[in-house]
Amino acid sequence: MTRARILLMVHRGVTDSDIKEALGISVQMVQATRKRFALGGLDAALFDAPHPGRPAKFDGKDRAAITAL
Repeated sequence: MTRARILLMVHRGVTDSDIKEALGISVQMVQATRKRFALGGLDAALFDAPHPGRPAKFDGKDRAAITAL
């Protein structure tokens, strides 16, 4: 929601410092959201990319053995 509000306020011509005050966030967040929008479009600005996460500890064989128990 915050990123959408940032983009809406930017579109309306509100300055970064005024956005910061209105939303209670840092100027860096406003600038990062602007940059993400400029480089990747709306979806990139609003949503995080998937994170790879930690590798699985168990493979399919191990899962089958655990399920069988």
